[in-house]
Amino acid sequence: MPIFSRYVQEARPYALTAAAAVGVTLLFLRVLRSPTSAVLAAYAAALTVLAYLNLFALLVVGAHGIALILSRGPLLQWACAATPALAAVAPLAWLGSRQSAQVGWIPRPAADDVGRLAVQLFGDLGGATGPGVAPPTWALAFFGLAYAAVVGVRRARAARRMEEPAPEHAPEPGEEHTPEPAAGRADGPGARAETPGHERAGTPAALVRLTLPWLLVPALVLLAASWTVHPVYVFRYVFCCVPAAALLAGAGLAALPPGLAAAVLTAWLGLSVPGQLATRGPDGRQDDPRPVMALLAAEAQPGDGVLFVPAKVRKYETVYPSVFGRLRDVALARSPEQDGSFPGREVGARVLAARLDGLRTLWVVGHTGKNVLPARRRALVTRTFAPAGRWTFRGLFVDRYVLRHAHRSNGAGVGK
Repeated sequence: MPIFSRYVQEARPYALTAAAAVGVTLLFLRVLRSPTSAVLAAYAAALTVLAYLNLFALLVVGAHGIALILSRGPLLQWACAATPALAAVAPLAWLGSRQSAQVGWIPRPAADDVGRLAVQLFGDLGGATGPGVAPPTWALAFFGLAYAAVVGVRRARAARRMEEPAPEHAPEPGEEHTPEPAAGRADGPGARAETPGHERAGTPAALVRLTLPWLLVPALVLLAASWTVHPVYVFRYVFCCVPAAALLAGAGLAALPPGLAAAVLTAWLGLSVPGQLATRGPDGRQDDPRPVMALLAAEAQPGDGVLFVPAKVRKYETVYPSVFGRLRDVALARSPEQDGSFPGREVGARVLAARLDGLRTLWVVGHTGKNVLPARRRALVTRTFAPAGRWTFRGLFVDRYVLRHAHRSNGAGVGK
């Protein structure tokens, strides 16, 4: 899936979290089948590791609880393993709650975020890379669900037929009546032996009971919390749920005749190529700061001012000190290191106005998604400065402002 390549290439914990979620779920299946002390201890330890990789990934334990109830599994033993894991994670959750400003930039989810979630959960990037793999993955997943429903209905009917008592008839003269062996009756001890626990856990219905909560619960909880309490939803926080969609699609693929399954898989792989190339190539990043830095290094003069839109774009000061070390960060009050945040802390309007006084050139560097200064700051800047050029790059833009009395409208410095 291209969405895996999107996060695997980053030096961040989300791909590792997805792998840990798969491992935790494998241990959860062991809990369902054989809840020994060793298995329960391993499950508790794995849950703790998962939460310390990403706190929101612990929502998988809620999905496991629902799957356990639907499967009529060993609820008490599972709770005995999940409870110490939750206790071990409580200090991290407490510390995280005291640093909620770190996710203060997250906006409230909109309708297009929900639509993009449906695309990304099923393996696509959610960008302009053609039809992508999401539509065929949806189709395979729905076919897997339908196949599981059909198999479940057939098994239920067969079980009811086995439970119905056979019609008794009087033996013919000379015919001896031999009782049916217990192993052949649904209520005999042999019936349980014919459907051991590990076989029942391997049915299509069992796959659905596992994957649907895993796929839906973490995302729905984060969306609900973002709409009602505080915005915390970002897709990468529920990236660990993508393997559930892959399992559902795999179930649909496995239910097809072999020849058709091979053709569908080949077509699916073909549709994945544009997304893989888009995310693995040099343009696979959301932004490219290199041309911005080349522009500032060539055009900006020592002592020029710089503003960042939004403030978290200030992170490039740390990455490119040779460029920004020559410029005056006119809005900075406390550095990111001092403030313990990505954007740092910025000054108010009065201090900013005083710092702008005496500047001849001001550079505004920002993300193209938020490509304008806030209204109050724009009014403050345009009162003294005139726009003298704009450059746009992938994901970033640069605006140049010069003092009005020094500005000449001869087209010089106008960017592309």
